[in-house]
Amino acid sequence: MALAPFRLRWFEEPTDPLDYELLAEVAGEYAPPLERRGWGRKSVLPHGGNQMTLAIVGGFGLGGCEAYPSVFGVFAGFGDDAKIEDGFIRLPDRPGIGFEGQRRLYEIMRRLTDGA
Repeated sequence: MALAPFRLRWFEEPTDPLDYELLAEVAGEYAPPLERRGWGRKSVLPHGGNQMTLAIVGGFGLGGCEAYPSVFGVFAGFGDDAKIEDGFIRLPDRPGIGFEGQRRLYEIMRRLTDGA
């Protein structure tokens, strides 16, 4: 494989993430370890860049999450009061996922549920 010289431990979705057979085949062909050493919770960094991802990381004790708040508009980012310091953010004290802490997103959610 062309990626082998880089000895990557992980690369994003070389195939459909639900195609376990093909993923196993890729792992069998790729010499650097993808599965052999196992993955602890701190090795898992989901992406999504939003309150849901932050809640998942905190709830499951994962290693962190990618964040790109300007990519998905109102559905991205964290609470309006979130402070990122040295590349880290703390979980808010709000219960649940915390959409209420994102004023613009909360307004959309309220409009969607007002008629329910």
